Amino acid sequence: MRYETSFKELILGAEEEILSLIIGLNLKILEVKNVEFPQVREKRVDKLYISEYNGKKFVLHIEFQLYYQKWFPIRMLSYFVDIKTQFPDTEIWQIVFTLGQITESSLVQKTPVGGIEYSFKVIDLSKIPSEIFLSSSNPNINAFGILSSDVDVKRLIQRLSSYNLDEDKFLSILTKIYLLSFAVKRDKEVLKTMEDFSTIDITKTELFKMGEEKGLKEGIEKGIEKGQKEGMLEAILLDMKIKFGSKAKAMIKKIKEIEDLEKLKRIKKAIIKAKSIKDIEKILENSSRK
Repeated sequence: MRYETSFKELILGAEEEILSLIIGLNLKILEVKNVEFPQVREKRVDKLYISEYNGKKFVLHIEFQLYYQKWFPIRMLSYFVDIKTQFPDTEIWQIVFTLGQITESSLVQKTPVGGIEYSFKVIDLSKIPSEIFLSSSNPNINAFGILSSDVDVKRLIQRLSSYNLDEDKFLSILTKIYLLSFAVKRDKEVLKTMEDFSTIDITKTELFKMGEEKGLKEGIEKGIEKGQKEGMLEAILLDMKIKFGSKAKAMIKKIKEIEDLEKLKRIKKAIIKAKSIKDIEKILENSSRK
C-alpha cells in the first residue's frame, strides 16, 4: 500500500532519532537485516535490525500497522517465534507504529497448568505532538508530523521549505506527506496547502502525474481497501490454521478466492463461534449466495 511504502521510505535511516524523540530510547543501529519467513503470511517483517543499547546487542523488529486489529498480537507473536528461531541467543525488541490504537498490545493466557504472557511496544503516531517531529532537523522526520492529530499543515510545509532542498527531494517528501495524509483524512487540506504555496509547482510532483494518469484518489482508496482485505484474509487464515489445523486446507483455498471485504468480515466473526469444519462449510455456502 502506498502509505505504508511512504512510511518505510521516510523512516529508513532515521530510526535512531525517531525512537529517541518519541520514547527516549537512545539505541544504535548496527545492521539492517532482510529476512523473509515462508509461512501462511508469505511476507517479510517490515524492518529488522541488529542494534545496540548500553553496550548490549539485540534484534530490533519494527512494524507499521495502520489498521490495528484484535488478531494483530497473534501475528506479532508468530513473528517473534520466527525471529527467535533465526537469532536464538539474542534478545528481541518489537515496536509497532500505528494510528488510533485502541486494542490490547499483548497476549495473556493463564491456565491451571501454566500460562503465557507476551507483549510488545505500540506507538500511536496520532498521539505524538507534531512539535516533536518538527523539532528535528531531518525533513523525513518532520514529514511524520502529518500523522499527528494536532498538526498545522501549513507550518509543516513551511518547515520543509526552509531547508532549501533540491527540487526532486522536496517534491518527493511532499508526495509522501500527501500519500500519508489519506490515512488521517487530511488529503484535501494538504493538497490545498500545496496549491497555496507559490514556490511549489504541483504539476511536477509524482502525485500530480499519478493523479493524471491513474486517478490518484481512486487508486489510493482502492489500495486502502486492498490492504484491509489482505489483513482480514491473513487473520482468517491464521484462525483457521490454529482452530482446525490440516483440516482447514481445502477451506483456505476457497476463502482465498473471496474478494468481498464484508463477506470476509462475516466469515471472520463466524469462525470464532464455529465448532467444526462443517460449520465453516455452511458459512461459505451462505456467503456465496449473498
